[in-house]
Amino acid sequence: MRTLGRRYRLEKELGTGGMAVVWRAQDLVLGRQVAVKLLGPSFSGRESRERIKAEARVAARLAHPNVAGVYDFGESRQGRRGKVPYIVMELVHGDTLAVRQESDTMHWRTAVGIAAEVAAALAAAHASGVVHRDVKPGNIMLARTGVKVVDFGIAAAVGELDDHGDELLGTPAYVAPERFVGRPAAPATDVYALGILLYQCLTGSLPWPAYTATDLVTAHRELPPAPLPPIPGLPDDVAELCDQCLSKDPDERPSSLYAAVVLGEAAGVAVTLPAVGSMEAAPLTNPAPRAASRAASRAASRAASRPARRAAGPAVGDAGAAGDAGDATQPVRPRLPHRHRLVNSYLSERISIGRFSIRRVVASAGLAVIVGLATLGAAVAGARVAQDRAEGPSGAAATPSGGCATRYVANPASGGTFTAEMAITNTGRARLDAWSLEFALPVGQRITDAGGLRFDQRGEDVTLHGDRPLEAGGTRQLALTGTASAGPVPPTRFTLDGAPCTPSAGGTAVVPPPAR
Repeated sequence: MRTLGRRYRLEKELGTGGMAVVWRAQDLVLGRQVAVKLLGPSFSGRESRERIKAEARVAARLAHPNVAGVYDFGESRQGRRGKVPYIVMELVHGDTLAVRQESDTMHWRTAVGIAAEVAAALAAAHASGVVHRDVKPGNIMLARTGVKVVDFGIAAAVGELDDHGDELLGTPAYVAPERFVGRPAAPATDVYALGILLYQCLTGSLPWPAYTATDLVTAHRELPPAPLPPIPGLPDDVAELCDQCLSKDPDERPSSLYAAVVLGEAAGVAVTLPAVGSMEAAPLTNPAPRAASRAASRAASRAASRPARRAAGPAVGDAGAAGDAGDATQPVRPRLPHRHRLVNSYLSERISIGRFSIRRVVASAGLAVIVGLATLGAAVAGARVAQDRAEGPSGAAATPSGGCATRYVANPASGGTFTAEMAITNTGRARLDAWSLEFALPVGQRITDAGGLRFDQRGEDVTLHGDRPLEAGGTRQLALTGTASAGPVPPTRFTLDGAPCTPSAGGTAVVPPPAR
């Protein structure tokens, strides 16, 4: 077995991504098991190694029961590739919150309790001048001893700028809007991600509909989050806090310490908090008056809407049977049938790449941010998104006359070109004769051939015209070619004869070129 630094014997690979491989290892000096995060060859340069070392030092400052500790830093020679850094961390036994979300429902009190411990961990980090920058369910371990926040490997000191060129370190679904415009690392960045995590735990969904990383960038920057649905027994303080955490303005978000106190009290969970005097701002006060006023207004609007919703039918998460809906023994996490749910998506959890590339393009409508996926260092898992349904005035879901499922996998080629495999399935009940498929390509991409089909492209909008009928339940396979100025990014907004499409198993993805 391989040994790093004559001390850490690598025993089992625990996970891998574009940035690093995480191993279970044996510390031969202290006789204990540890986790070793071995960074990839792209970090072999002196500047990168020094940055990772500095970040490890920052993370090593933390000592908190809800934070997985950082023990050591070293460098390992990788043949001709030079030295690559590694970080030695506490090995936490248990499942991630991401696994729990996929396999089980949870009562709101459990969800809020988990968020309270995450907030307490962040409060300790922020009190030490550390910002995590990648808070997400995949970095939350549910151990026997409680919640552990892991992977401070991309942590930054408060006030540090994102200095990675066109790359943002983080996961697209949880990146705060201010990071897209180069604002320095700040505790509010983590609080925003905490709000998304809390929303997910309570509802099973993200706060916005999103198919791709590009959609998520737009959502973070422009779209207001959907209000939490009625959840039996959920304290209004928690719903208001969630709203505040998701504010686009970082100055309107509460501190992590304030969030930990509110969530801990609501869930009845005892959390370990740093001394108030160590925080950089007044932590136990609500956000600025303007934010509090907005939150109060949203809460009033939400409260006013609840009677009407309940009159129309049971609240989301109600069991529909006699008994106390707020009983803590009953799982009442809403599973929203009318909101896009991201599962096994590179946008959310299942890929731990830790970074993605952005390119800022000035367009006539303003600043557009394009998320380039061609630089990812691992194959991207497809997005499987439950399709949003149109609702009538009564709130009942209307059944569309047609529908489709799509699969789209792009393969970058040389010279700024790409090929893509597309599958279109007619999920409606009727045969489609003269059908057309429409979708939107990101800026800088053009289709040059659609597998023999006639097609039109006007700007970002592409229309494929069917050359033969598509039977109900039938699938048409196509091979596309195109050009991309910055690497291919999966299309969005697929519709078949005007009916929205749902990504099928395999979803939309970009397969990166093999490493040279």
